[in-house]
Amino acid sequence: MQRLRALERDVERAATPEALANLRTPVLFIGGEHDDIMPVPLMEVAVKLIPTARLVVVPGCGHSVYFEAPDTFNRIVLDFFNGLA
Repeated sequence: MQRLRALERDVERAATPEALANLRTPVLFIGGEHDDIMPVPLMEVAVKLIPTARLVVVPGCGHSVYFEAPDTFNRIVLDFFNGLA
């Protein structure tokens, strides 16, 4: 949670847990299994706070899934978008 709070730049504009709980926009988190910058446990916290959020963890990747596994990343994003229709 400390890392999540550290991402807040302006406390007055930062999202509160209540604001996150009220989000209705679909949210997709894509994380690399070995991501040290935004680790999977931190994303799991965010997913629990946002009712419309979903997390996909890509095995063998670090922070830059889009670069490390572009085909996998693109498939995940397209599947997410197709699931919204």
